[in-house]
Parts: sequence; C-alpha cells; structure tokens
Amino acid sequence: NDLMVMFVNLELMSISTYILCGVNRTSARSTESSLKYFITGGASSALMVFGIALLYGSFGTTNLTRIAAVALTDPQPAFHVFHLFAAACLLAGFFFKTGVFPFHAWMPDVYQGAPTPVTGFMAAGVRVAAVTVLIRIFIDVFAPYGEHWTSILWWSAVLTMTAGNLSAL
Repeated sequence: NDLMVMFVNLELMSISTYILCGVNRTSARSTESSLKYFITGGASSALMVFGIALLYGSFGTTNLTRIAAVALTDPQPAFHVFHLFAAACLLAGFFFKTGVFPFHAWMPDVYQGAPTPVTGFMAAGVRVAAVTVLIRIFIDVFAPYGEHWTSILWWSAVLTMTAGNLSAL
C-alpha cells in the first residue's frame, strides 16, 4: 500500500534479473545483455523515483490509500501539473520496465544474450509484476484523471502490438 515499498520490491526483482542475464560467465553476449539491462533498468528506476518524489511532494505521503483519499476529495488539485508530470514519469519508467513502445529498443539485445530460461522469466514474470504495480498505482492515485491515462495505456498497447508485429515480419 506504499509507493516506496512497491518500488523497492520491483527493484529487488530487477536486480536479480540483471544478475541472471549475466549468469553465463563464458559468454560475452550474456555479460553485454546484463550490462544493457542494468543501464536501461537504472534509467527506468530513476524516472519512477522522480515520479514518486513528485507525488510525495504533492501529497506529503507515499501511502496509496492516503493519496487516493486526497485525490478523490479535492475537485481541483492544487498541484495539478505535478500530478500529470508524476504520471508521465511513472508511465515512462513502467514502459521501460515492460518494454512498451517506444521504450522497447533494449529488449532484443537483452533477450538475445540472456540464457533461454532467464529470457522466459523476464518475458513473463517481470512484466506481470510491473503491470500489476502500474495498474494499482494508476487506479488508486490517478483515478480523477482516468479518462486520460486509460486512453494513453490503450494507445500504447495498440502501438506496441503493431510495432512488435511489423518488426517481426
């Protein structure tokens, strides 16, 4: 129920997958994929922390229940711009973590260099956890802006599937 706890949990999972990508120490591709995943994961983490910091600055707490209570009771939030910028930072961070278009360029290199079981885990486990946290945050915190972020998520899903299929062809 706390943004910082969710972030720390995602980062613990990410750190273990960085290590798992480079577990094949004899392969230069495995080491390279681990490094690329670490760098892009660090960038996405920085964006997410900045979004969380903006939410903390706006609401004075990182507790999702308290933030949702303030966001739903205030018809015209005083820090409306901070909320939108925090949502943009959080979306960009989660889009990096989940490989959503246009933040998907790191995926082919990382998946190609990682061992096959690790690639399967990253393709399923990491995404499920990140999307679950994303939905939880956006349903609780950004409920007043639901019509805006749902259309952004919808279009990003369409563009991701289209770009993925076109690049596969």
